[in-house]
Amino acid sequence: MKKRLQQLLSLILTLLLLSTLLVLPAAADEPPVTIQVGGVTMASGEYLASGDTAVSTTQPDATTGYAYFEIVESVPTLTLHNYTYVGVLNQNDDENPLIAIKSLVSLHIILKGTNSVTSAADNYPYEFVSSGVYISGALNITGSGTLNAIGGGTRNSGYGGRHIYSYGVYATNSITIQDAEVNAKSGNSYSYASGAIAYSYGLYSDGAITVNGGTVTAKGETSNLYSYGIQASQFVITAGTVTVQGYSKAVNNDLTYPTAYYTATADATNYDGAGASDYVAANLASYKYLNFSPETYAITYDAGTGEGTVPTEGTKTYGEDYTVSTSYPLTKTGYTQIGWTTGSESTDGTGAVTTLTANAVATLYPVWVPTYAVSYNVGSGEGTVPAAETKTHGVDYTVSTSYPLTKTGYTQIGWKPDSESTDGTGAVTTLTENAAATLYPVWSRNSTGGESSGTTSGSATTTETTKNEDGSSTTTVTNKTTGTVTETTKYPDGSTVVTEMKKDGSVATTDKQVSGVTTVTKTDASGNTAASVTVPSTVKNHVTVTIPTDLGKTGGTVSVTVTDPDGKQKTVKGDYADGKINLPVSGSATIEILDDFVPLAALPFTDVAEGAWCHDAVQWAVAHDLFAGTSETTFAPNAPMTREMLWTVLGRLDGQTLKGSGVFDRAKGWASEQGITDGSNPNGKLSRQQLVTLLWRLAGSPTPSGNSDGFSDAGAVADYAKAAFAWAVENGIVAGSDGKLLPEGLATRAQVATMVKRYAQKIAK
Repeated sequence: MKKRLQQLLSLILTLLLLSTLLVLPAAADEPPVTIQVGGVTMASGEYLASGDTAVSTTQPDATTGYAYFEIVESVPTLTLHNYTYVGVLNQNDDENPLIAIKSLVSLHIILKGTNSVTSAADNYPYEFVSSGVYISGALNITGSGTLNAIGGGTRNSGYGGRHIYSYGVYATNSITIQDAEVNAKSGNSYSYASGAIAYSYGLYSDGAITVNGGTVTAKGETSNLYSYGIQASQFVITAGTVTVQGYSKAVNNDLTYPTAYYTATADATNYDGAGASDYVAANLASYKYLNFSPETYAITYDAGTGEGTVPTEGTKTYGEDYTVSTSYPLTKTGYTQIGWTTGSESTDGTGAVTTLTANAVATLYPVWVPTYAVSYNVGSGEGTVPAAETKTHGVDYTVSTSYPLTKTGYTQIGWKPDSESTDGTGAVTTLTENAAATLYPVWSRNSTGGESSGTTSGSATTTETTKNEDGSSTTTVTNKTTGTVTETTKYPDGSTVVTEMKKDGSVATTDKQVSGVTTVTKTDASGNTAASVTVPSTVKNHVTVTIPTDLGKTGGTVSVTVTDPDGKQKTVKGDYADGKINLPVSGSATIEILDDFVPLAALPFTDVAEGAWCHDAVQWAVAHDLFAGTSETTFAPNAPMTREMLWTVLGRLDGQTLKGSGVFDRAKGWASEQGITDGSNPNGKLSRQQLVTLLWRLAGSPTPSGNSDGFSDAGAVADYAKAAFAWAVENGIVAGSDGKLLPEGLATRAQVATMVKRYAQKIAK
C-alpha cells in the first residue's frame, strides 16, 4: 500500500512539473514595420524631405521633394515625390552602410516627379553592399514619375577574400515595374584584394524581373570581374521600352518579350550599342547591349466623300490604346460629321469609335448623319425670316422663337410646317420628323380696340411684353379661344425659355441654352411630367439641365430614369428646389421622374457641425448616395481618399450602381471606359490636382479661357493638371485657400464632396 502511495505521489509531481514546462510565455506584440530612407528610419505616416535627417508628419513642399511611408491595405508603401538623396560614407557603420533606400520587407514604391537616390562611393576595407534600393522581399514600382537609382562606386584593396557588390536596385524576391520610368545603374566596382570578387548590377533579383509598361534602363557599370545589366531567375517584358547594358553581359538569365510586336536590337561588342543590329535569341549570352522597343503603327485620317482638312496622322504604340480625334472638321452636303470609324465611312451615324486597341496600322473615315434643310417662309407677311438651318437625323429640331414678321391686322405668334395659319393655331416648338421642312408664320388676328402700353389685343389673342430685372424680356401670348397661354422669355446671353400652358392644365416648356442644349418638359393634365434633352454633337461634356415640375415639396432629391438614344437606362438623383429639378446628363436622352422624393435631412455626424464650411456639400453628397459615413455618427471630413474611392463617387454621380462586393473593380472599369483614368494605382492617396484633373476629364477636357497663375503656388501644379486647374477656377469648382491651390495636398472627403457638388451644379449651365 505504502509503495503504491509513493508511486502515485511521484506521478502527481511529474505531472505538475510537466504542466509548468508546457506553459508558454505570452507572445510579444510585433514591432511596427519601418524602412530606411537616406539613412533615416521611417514609420507609417511619416514624411522625409530631401536633405533632411529627421522625419515629420507634415507633408513638405513638392518642389523641395519628399518621401512618404505608409501601410496601405497591409502593404508597406513608399511614395517618392521629387525626392533626392546622395549618400555620405560612414565607415564607422560596417553593416550595409551604403544603401540609399532599405527595407527588410516587401515594398511598393510609387513615383511622382523626378526622384534620384545614390548610395555613397567607397574605398572600404570590408565586404560590403552598395545599392540605390535594397529590398529583402518583393519590390513593386508604379507611378507616373521617374526613379534614378544608382549604386555607389566601390573599391576594396584592404583585405583578401572579401567580396564587394554594387547595385542600382536589388530585391531578394521579384521586381515588377508597372508604367513607370526607372533608371537603375550600378557604380564602378573594383577589387584588388587577393581572392575577392567585384560585382556590378543594374537590376538584381533572386526571383523574376517583369516590366509591364513604362521605360526601364538597367546598367551594370565597369567592373574588373563581373558586370551585368540584369541578373534574375527570369526577365519578362510585356509592355514598355527597355534598355540593358553590362560590361560582362547585358542579361544573365532567360528572356521573354512579345517578339511579334517589338523591335529588338543587340550588340555583342559595344556596351553603348554603337554597333547594334537585329537581336538573335540564340546569341543572348554574348550580348553586352540590348534594346526592346514596342512597335508603333501609323493612324491616318481619310476625308472619304467629305471636304476639309483631316486631323494630322497619329501613332499607336503596341499595348496602348490610341485615342481617336474628337475633331470633326469635314463637310458634306446633306450630312453632318459626328465621328470617325474604321474600314469605310458611315452615312447612317453608326460605327463611330473613340479608341483603337488593335496593334495594327489603321485608317479612320468619317461617320455622317443625314441633315435636313429647315427654312422659314414669309407667307403673306412682311419682314426678314430667320436664317435657314439644318435638322440632324434622330435629333429634334428646335423651332425659332423669333417672330419678326408683320401683317396688317395680325400679330405673329409662332411657326408651323406646310402652310401659314391665321387663327392662332398650329404653332410648333420642335420638329421630330427626319425630313426637310418649311415653316410658315402663325398669325393671331388683332382686335379693333387699339393697343395699351406693352400689350396688343385681338379678337383671338392678346400679346404683352415685359422687361425683367435680370435683363430678360418675356412675351406672353394669350389665345382667348383656346385658353392657351404662351410665355417666351429671352435672356441677354441668347438663351430662351418657351412655356405653353393649356386650359386643361397641361404645360410644355422648351429651354434652349446658348450651347444648343435643349430641354423639352411636358406635364399633362394629371400632373405627370416627362422630359427630353437634346445635346448637340458639338457639346462633349456633361451638362446640367433644368426640369420645371411642381412636386409640392421643399428642397430635397428626386430620382429620375435617364434613357439614351440607344435605349440604355440609368437612374440618377437630381436636386429639387423652387419647383425645378436640376441634374447632370452626358448626352441626348428622355427623362422620367420617379415618385421617390427625399427631403434634405439633418446630418447625423458629430464631426460635421451645422455651419461648418463643408456641411452643405456633405449633406448633398450623402443625399445623392455618393458617400456614406465612416460610422453612424462620423463622416471623417478630413480623412484622405484614394483614387478608386473617387472613381466610385463619380460613377455613382453618373448613375452607375456601385455597391456591394467588387465595387472598386466595377468603378475602375467605368472610369477607364470614360477615359478619365488608366486604372493604375487604385489604392494611391488622391491629391487635389488628381481630383481636379479627373473632374476635368469627365467634363470632356474642355479648353479653359484663362489660367490659374493668380495663385501663389500655381508653379507647383504638374503639367498634366494645369489646364484642369484653370478650368476648375474658371468654373468656380476650385476657390483655393489663402491664395493657394495646394495641388500636392491630399484631397480629403470634405473637399471631394465640395468639388463634386460644384461640378454637378455648375458645369455647362
